[in-house]
Amino acid sequence: MIVIIVAAANDLPDWALMMITFLIVGIAAYWIIGFTKKWGTIPCTVEISESELKVTLKNKSVFYPGTVFQSSWADLKSASSGYETQRQERFYKVQFSKPNLTIYLNSPEKLTDADKETEFGSFFLAYVALQNSDSEKQGKLPIDTRNFYQSTWAKALTYLMWLVLAGLIIAKIIIPESINSWKFAQFGIWSAIWLSSYYINTRKRK
Repeated sequence: MIVIIVAAANDLPDWALMMITFLIVGIAAYWIIGFTKKWGTIPCTVEISESELKVTLKNKSVFYPGTVFQSSWADLKSASSGYETQRQERFYKVQFSKPNLTIYLNSPEKLTDADKETEFGSFFLAYVALQNSDSEKQGKLPIDTRNFYQSTWAKALTYLMWLVLAGLIIAKIIIPESINSWKFAQFGIWSAIWLSSYYINTRKRK
């Protein structure tokens, strides 16, 4: 199928190529989400106490070396909250140091307001803040609370995307025929998806 599409690409108009691209990406995304839900998403229980965090998977998975992961708060590398705009769900990144493992906890609670936190998230992040307050007093390294979109490379990618967009817009205005309108629109759509997720996850909450 892919070979046929590539062979016929030169004979298709740009809008048709754009539609085919979106169709292929959509099918791939649907398959990945379905695969992740079935094999990568594991029901679990989370126990939070003043001394430690414990995550117990209810089923075994090839993605994790065991079913029970626990750590004292002092031994956690990172703990953060992020918001997935497409599914309107919050996810929580927890990085253990022993073992060196990262787990993403997904909350089934739907949130149409990206500024709001889930009940679990409020409870979880309160313990993280308490631990960081104690670490600051003792001169120890705090738990990293930056989410995926607050990383250095995500910020660099965002700046680069703005620069490319600005360059394309200027080129389109000065020399309209230099840039294909459909390809420009396609890049603009992908940029809008990334930028909306980036700014939602990096802005200060009310």
